[in-house]
Amino acid sequence: MGIHTPICDLLGVEHPIGNAGMGGVAGPELCAAVAEAGGIGTVAIERLDAPRAIERIEAVRALTDRPFSANFIAWTLRGDSSPLDAVLATGVASVTLSFDDPTPYVQRIHDAGALVINQVQTVEDAQRAVYAGVDAIIAQGNDAGGHTGGVPLMPLLPQVVDAAGTIPVLAAGGIGDGRGLAAALMLGAQGALMGTRFIVSNEATSAWPNLPGQVLAASSSDTVWTTAIDIVQGGGTSRWPNGIGARSIRTPFLDRWASREAELVAALAADPTAAPENHDPTPAYAGPIAGMLKQHKGAAAIIATTIEEAARVIEAGHRLRTD
Repeated sequence: MGIHTPICDLLGVEHPIGNAGMGGVAGPELCAAVAEAGGIGTVAIERLDAPRAIERIEAVRALTDRPFSANFIAWTLRGDSSPLDAVLATGVASVTLSFDDPTPYVQRIHDAGALVINQVQTVEDAQRAVYAGVDAIIAQGNDAGGHTGGVPLMPLLPQVVDAAGTIPVLAAGGIGDGRGLAAALMLGAQGALMGTRFIVSNEATSAWPNLPGQVLAASSSDTVWTTAIDIVQGGGTSRWPNGIGARSIRTPFLDRWASREAELVAALAADPTAAPENHDPTPAYAGPIAGMLKQHKGAAAIIATTIEEAARVIEAGHRLRTD
């Protein structure tokens, strides 16, 4: 059994499931493996300059000739959008923009022949994306690992679907298997992206060597959403947009500071060079679906089992109907 939705045709893929564009994790190997398996492959461009951004696109193309998306943290393009221009010049199939207004970039991306996918965290963001003319929207719930907004996926997704109208919506955040994909489809999404699930894929890289092990060891109650990590990285002020924090597996640093951000800001304002009290602020970005994960798997196996399980769940749901 398989699952096909209109977004498969739009993106040129076989399956409406793929990997999130996780900075530090979604490298060329993971993106290419997901794309080769017929899924929605995404490669993280992060804060790379133009030459390194091109290298990353070329690294994906050396592994697959299937379409994939290049993911940008959109606010990092303010003042210097040369990495975006460089990626567009390679003929990439689509660009994913997150955490800022996509409006300044949509026409430029379309003129280059690429699709625009915009990740949103609020209904207002979705309305702005529709007005900007994007081709697809990702509704990212607070259940996601890494940077995300404050609204959980279940209430966010149907509202984004309503706001999107005819624009297809992908779900992200808190989806780790076929049951999650099936639930997202029932709420009106045309597919889903998984992040934490792919951290422990065989093809994922990690800027944090301990992260895969932390994910496999974590329970569903071991994560916390906070701005504390970004406050430290910003020297006392988060550089991320208002309403955006990061979900991480708990660490000694987060046990102390995750709910005391105002105190942390005050401490760094008093002495910006001071390290937070005896703790390493290194994140362990992951969502609560970590509690579902027990082993590493290849990306192709993750795609296949997710689709098979979702199809079974949807078929079982049909049997619940009464006439």
